Amino acid sequence: LFHFFISFHDMADSHYADKSDKISELEQKNSDTVRRIVGEGAVLLENKGILPLPSAGKVALFGNGARQTIKGGTGSGCVNSRIVINIEKGLEGNGFTVCNKKWLDDYDSHLKEAKAVYLKEIAEESKRRKTSEANVAMIVPFYEKSVPLITEEHLQNTDTDLAIYVIGRISGEGADRYDKPGDYYLMENEIKNLTLLGQRFKRLVVLLNIGGVIDIKQLDPIQGIGAILYICQSGNQIGNITADLLLGKVSPSGKLSTTWAENYEDYPCAKEFSYVNGDWNDEYYKEGIYVGYRYFDRFNIKPRYCFGYGIGYSTFSIENVNVEADNKNITVKATVKNTGSKYNGKEVVQVYVS
Repeated sequence: LFHFFISFHDMADSHYADKSDKISELEQKNSDTVRRIVGEGAVLLENKGILPLPSAGKVALFGNGARQTIKGGTGSGCVNSRIVINIEKGLEGNGFTVCNKKWLDDYDSHLKEAKAVYLKEIAEESKRRKTSEANVAMIVPFYEKSVPLITEEHLQNTDTDLAIYVIGRISGEGADRYDKPGDYYLMENEIKNLTLLGQRFKRLVVLLNIGGVIDIKQLDPIQGIGAILYICQSGNQIGNITADLLLGKVSPSGKLSTTWAENYEDYPCAKEFSYVNGDWNDEYYKEGIYVGYRYFDRFNIKPRYCFGYGIGYSTFSIENVNVEADNKNITVKATVKNTGSKYNGKEVVQVYVS
């Protein structure tokens, strides 16, 4: 199977390759389609009436995912793209004015220094293990331990009541997640930055530029957060997609495909996962059939967000539900109606069988 995949992959890469720098009509059409579909798949987790924004305008933009936006995960999730529209560019290209660049510039310098330290450690570790640096980097990916604090200098010339903070987390194949600040948990400075923004701005939107679950509970004590939008790692159009979502040009209609626990310890494997028990090579599933949401349901553990959770810019009714069954098929029919008066959207009809 592995060799078949490699052969097919190589063939697909070399077949009908376009060597022109010009963006073709097909490429543009596909890009527009992706922009719309991926936007619809975003998951709105919290909204206190802030989203969608009434119009584009001035915005104070912060967070490690604002300019260094993560378009895809590590390994196979990281593909080369002709262009990548980060969130900063996406906002500016869709009518917003980012009225503070100093923090973003400072973060770039901070990230550059942190990666230099990381690469030095990887080089040393590769020599110790007598293997390539690429192999070590796959097992020990770079993750951030801190971000710069927002200071009064960073808030100068922010003549707006709207702030957007983008929390970025890289993840993918090759290594496991960590229950540490900068990965599953928020960094100390992220909490301080969000607390400050909540005090200084009337509207504060948090964007989750992440590939997996993080601890949302840490956001609860922070006053002033008006919306939390899970934009995931949405590809090379992520900046444009984010702008579409914020302005309501596209309605977030996605639902969570995993259960988000209230506490890390609520996951059944929390005490023995990966590095916790020291076994980096083998994992033993002891849950039996109680995998994912079944575990939380069976043992009455209330999650932060259930499997299938997601709100939107409109409301929907599901009525006239009818179930028919024969020896081979179960057929479910229902009438789905957008009961809102302002925004389009899509609803996911979820059917659970026990």
